[in-house]
Amino acid sequence: MRFVTLVLACLAGTASADVIIVPDDYAKIKEAINAATAGDEIHVRAGTYYENEISPNGKKISIIGELSNDGDLLTTIDGYAAGSVIICEDEETPATIFSNLIIANGKGSWHSGHSFGGGLLNMNDSHATFTNCLFTSNEAEYGAGIICLSGSPDFSDCEIIGNSAIIEGGGLYVASGQPVLSGCWICDNTPEQIVGNYQESGLNCIQNECKDSDDDGVPDCLDPCPHWTGTCVDGISIMEVAPGESIQAAIDASPPGGLVQLEEGIYEEGNLTTNGKAITIDGVPPTMEKGIAYEICYGYYVGSMIEPPPGEVAFLIQDGEGEDTVLQELVLIGDGSQVEASSPTFKSVVFTAYGIGDNFESAIHCHGEGSPVFEDCIFYTYMGNIWDEGIKNSDGVTTRIESCTFWSGDAFFYRGISNSNCSVTINNCDINGMGTAIYNYGSNSTINNCDLSSNNNTGAVNYYGAPVFIGCNLSGNNDPNVQWGTGVWNEGTKASFVNCDLSSNTGGYNGYGALNFSSEVTFLGCRMKNNGTSDYYQVEDLVSGAIINTNSTSYVIATEISGNEAYLCPTASIDSDADSLAIISYSKICSNDLNPINGTYTEAAGNCITTNCSDLVDDADADGVPDCMDQCPGIPDVDTDEDGIADCHDQCPDAPDLDMDRDGVADCVDVCPGFDDTLDSDGDGTPDGCETCEGDLDGSGSVGIADLLIVIDLWGTPGGDCDGDGDTDIEDLLVLIGNWDSCN
Repeated sequence: MRFVTLVLACLAGTASADVIIVPDDYAKIKEAINAATAGDEIHVRAGTYYENEISPNGKKISIIGELSNDGDLLTTIDGYAAGSVIICEDEETPATIFSNLIIANGKGSWHSGHSFGGGLLNMNDSHATFTNCLFTSNEAEYGAGIICLSGSPDFSDCEIIGNSAIIEGGGLYVASGQPVLSGCWICDNTPEQIVGNYQESGLNCIQNECKDSDDDGVPDCLDPCPHWTGTCVDGISIMEVAPGESIQAAIDASPPGGLVQLEEGIYEEGNLTTNGKAITIDGVPPTMEKGIAYEICYGYYVGSMIEPPPGEVAFLIQDGEGEDTVLQELVLIGDGSQVEASSPTFKSVVFTAYGIGDNFESAIHCHGEGSPVFEDCIFYTYMGNIWDEGIKNSDGVTTRIESCTFWSGDAFFYRGISNSNCSVTINNCDINGMGTAIYNYGSNSTINNCDLSSNNNTGAVNYYGAPVFIGCNLSGNNDPNVQWGTGVWNEGTKASFVNCDLSSNTGGYNGYGALNFSSEVTFLGCRMKNNGTSDYYQVEDLVSGAIINTNSTSYVIATEISGNEAYLCPTASIDSDADSLAIISYSKICSNDLNPINGTYTEAAGNCITTNCSDLVDDADADGVPDCMDQCPGIPDVDTDEDGIADCHDQCPDAPDLDMDRDGVADCVDVCPGFDDTLDSDGDGTPDGCETCEGDLDGSGSVGIADLLIVIDLWGTPGGDCDGDGDTDIEDLLVLIGNWDSCN
């Protein structure tokens, strides 16, 4: 029950010159005091001694009780309600010491017509020292536990608990003087805990109700882990959990900043929640490689593995956790963990998802307004349902994924990362062996320096949104036993690819570098080589090539397209239907099957388009760039940001020349991002899309009849565009009506 452990002298079997043993040498403590001289120690053995009004008589002596091996007090002085248990009234100094004693059942001695100090009556300028003592169950009119009429006694690591005063000062009453308190616990006294002045010399816990929730002898107000008996080091609660013990109980007990430390083993527990706390849940580091993860999933684990029971998931993090809620060095088995509107951090966590039917589950689903972070994690699936995902992001989440590995044992359509209606940042990840590495739906995610190669179907699928891929490898995605192998599939999107490799993608039926439907796609500084089919199906309508456009526009800038096989496509390089357009600049297109380019295209700048790459030998400035596509004739084509645009006319020399709104102005210098900077109907120098008064086409500062006449006059042309779509139509008329007079 003690909350400070003292180093104490052991009781001797017989008395020496300066040690007196009670009851061996004297039966009573008073008798031992009378016999003692300055410097003597009186050791009182375990037991209860019925005495009161014990006075040290001003002597510089120590009266020391006995402790158990666990530090519990074993010596009690019981005043049997016949007076104060101890009275210091002879100008005692700090050299008079009481230690390791329970001082109980005193009833205040009478002084000046009142009963004072049931446990201790201190007066006449006495300054005795009390260490590791318990004052309890004492009574008096004033100062039931202790009264100080004068002097400054010192109380260190003492407890004053459960004392009752008739008038004032249930725990401590200070009439005069200034007692010193250090590391004391004062509680459950009536009517008050302390009355009067005292000196605070260390951490004290003073509370009306004694609270020790974990029953470890440390009051909650001093306990850094009040609900857990675990180790507390340097102010941090460390909850050590072994297999078979409750992780959730440790989480519940942990204060903010605490650490839940899991030992190696299997924890059959699920639906764990961190309750919004900034804590760390840490396991034994899982030292794993790809070759053994399959065995890990079957029980040959390395580290701390959480395997939830049927119908449960490993974690439900949904209480607004921030980045200081950290899960690290864990192995999480099963599908369906959730992060909702929270931003926890996952470090070096192994997620293993396995098929559970047609429930479209993921190893972990992040959704809502949060920003979770995954660093150095492994995601693995085996024998999975074909729609499983490693990480599923949706509904506005802004997840960041750093240096993670995704791979699959047996799941053709398994997706490494799925992003739906959100913006996710993915950096330096390896996503291999999947059906599809990354699936974006309505996503404006950014993918940097990722290896999205060697998947069984597609490196990336983009539906709607405007994702950006920079420095990514989307090559070698193929399976001769399936219909297609594609570097990227784009539909209804404005995707951009900068310095990416989309080569050697093949399939048994179709093989593409990029397949575009109803999209605007930019390829900047990319390589698209050796894409084709394996002719596995032996059918007549095999199609393949580098870029296949259907109702799409492709911006091909500083990109090499070579060595691609056409089969029954009109060309193996860029094949566009009647509703498509390819805009090509500074690109090398050569040594592809059949026609160099099929369909409508525009050469916006110099290109090298020829049957054989070997024909491209002219290089006047000897910079390694053929003259036909040299961006900086006469000087080396230095490209600092490696986006394919040479520095000599790079709008953004330190970052890729992305043009997300397709207005011909790079984002880094775009005046009106998201709108066409060339549209300025009122000629005021501010693009229409960034007018502060939307619909004010005449620049008058308000929306009125003049603006309506402009829209009618310019109907079907870009001139009256109010909503930034490049055309004047019914949507622009609705903008005017909605903002009528709104700028006055």
